[in-house]
Amino acid sequence: MADYSSKVYEDVFRSIQNPALIIGCNFVIEDANEAAVKFLRYDDLSTLLGTPVTDILFDEEVLEEVASATLNNETWHGETELLAQDGTVIYGVGSAVPITEDNEVICLAGVFTDLTKQRQYTRSLNLLSRVLRHNIRNDINVVQGYVQLLSDRVTTEEEKAQFEMVQGRLDKIVDRAHTARKLEYLLTRDDEVTSAVRIDSFLHDAVTAIQQQYPEATVVGPTTEAPYRATANHAVGDAFEKIIENGIVHNTSKTPVVEVTIEETPAAVVVYISDNGPGISVTDPDELFGRCETSPLNHGDGMSLFFVDALLKTYGGQVWVEGDSDSGTTFGLSFPKPA
Repeated sequence: MADYSSKVYEDVFRSIQNPALIIGCNFVIEDANEAAVKFLRYDDLSTLLGTPVTDILFDEEVLEEVASATLNNETWHGETELLAQDGTVIYGVGSAVPITEDNEVICLAGVFTDLTKQRQYTRSLNLLSRVLRHNIRNDINVVQGYVQLLSDRVTTEEEKAQFEMVQGRLDKIVDRAHTARKLEYLLTRDDEVTSAVRIDSFLHDAVTAIQQQYPEATVVGPTTEAPYRATANHAVGDAFEKIIENGIVHNTSKTPVVEVTIEETPAAVVVYISDNGPGISVTDPDELFGRCETSPLNHGDGMSLFFVDALLKTYGGQVWVEGDSDSGTTFGLSFPKPA
């Protein structure tokens, strides 16, 4: 460690952008940087000094956690809310580190990161998403009802084809809304959602379900019956179904064929889903999977590919695509083995 003077460390403390506090073992604020003074809405440093921590950290449970950890020479880190002098409640992530001298805790150093706007944005986005999905579902139900009534008046094959196209489009909108709901659920859960699961079992169920849904197509499942365990959860079945279904609904062959294989490497279980369709131009995989902020989510139901990509990331895995106009398309899905 470099032998800098105490002034250097004090300058660092004063200049960092995050609010930082020095707190005595009696939980009274003994020092603060300028960022903390402004953040907590105090007039100046002198009015903040001597303030009991209970004035700004009013959650007794969190305060007990901080005291228990730091006074036992352990670091505390977690989410909490602070109360500014003007009554504003600020949400964020805080850390408290015990400072020792001769193996004795003499004070605490606290740092806080404001996440209030982020939480407000997330809550607003979730609310907007739920409202939109609810309204879309209700509106689609009404439209589907009228379409069904009007279909009884159809007399020509051309009109029947037009009504089937409209019904198909409506069904796809509903399916995309369901996909968005599943994705939101998976990405916003706070608990541990992954474990070691039988990838081959979910794959077999997906092959069976899609074969029943599309009897005109041929879906060939893995020939091996060996158990393949990897990190995933129940939602992996949806991912398999969406990729297999894509190989059928976007297939221009007279008889769509999707072949599924599975193999094991030292670090992962890899699933390959290949079709005999027209292939995909893989000039920009990030655009294909909707990884770019401005991505239009191309190739038919791009929401499905975005869902699969986001899901694999939560597992610590990855998905990729190989294809050309002569040999169809192959999707690869890699699942890490549990440690």
